Amino acid sequence: MGDRPAMSVEELARVTGFSQRRVTKDLQAMISKGFFGGKAYLNRELGYFFRSSQADEDWQRRQEEAEEAAAPPKEAEEGYSGILRNIRRANDRIADPVLSAKIDRLEEVTAKIFQAVEADPKKRSSIDTFLNYYLPTTQKLLDSYAEFEATGVEGANLGQAKDRIEKTMDSIVAGFEHQLDELYKMDAMNVDSDIRVMETMLRRDTASAEKDFGLGTAPAAPAKPKTRDVDLGGMAAQRQEE
Repeated sequence: MGDRPAMSVEELARVTGFSQRRVTKDLQAMISKGFFGGKAYLNRELGYFFRSSQADEDWQRRQEEAEEAAAPPKEAEEGYSGILRNIRRANDRIADPVLSAKIDRLEEVTAKIFQAVEADPKKRSSIDTFLNYYLPTTQKLLDSYAEFEATGVEGANLGQAKDRIEKTMDSIVAGFEHQLDELYKMDAMNVDSDIRVMETMLRRDTASAEKDFGLGTAPAAPAKPKTRDVDLGGMAAQRQEE
């Protein structure tokens, strides 16, 4: 055990090779004889030996922190997957093929938004309005449309309500696509910044290489040999006179 403030009976049994019942019995006897001081005790419910109540509290606090860290976000466990399931259920209930195709696209874009947020939790704050207003309102419209279809009645009021939902769906899909694009706005800006820095460095390094090794400069043209101007006509006339 060394100086460890807490240790499980199961681990002690595994290390010593004795049964947990034997280890529990021996620990209790050692605690009664004061082998670990006057504050040590055995928590039978947890199956843990603690040197003090403070060690017990510290251990339980660490356990709670570990559980909280390991637990998936509430949105990922309930909201995200639940919303996608609800959209799919509404789509399954809607018979209109045109509207159903739009809902397919809506579901696809929504899933990508959730994936982006799960990959980068910092983006979570940028979808608050999307998550708390647009999604539930859209879900309400889809559920209403499915209920209107289920009535089997083609009255003026129902027909008008369904028509408005159908027309509004184009704007909703466009809005969801815009939300997805906005999530990657900062990423796109970072990419642009990285490219600009790289281009600057490439220009600098390329210019340095050209200067050091004479690259990129055209070789000088060889000099032409000098020639004397000869007055052939004069020479020919002089010969004729001779």
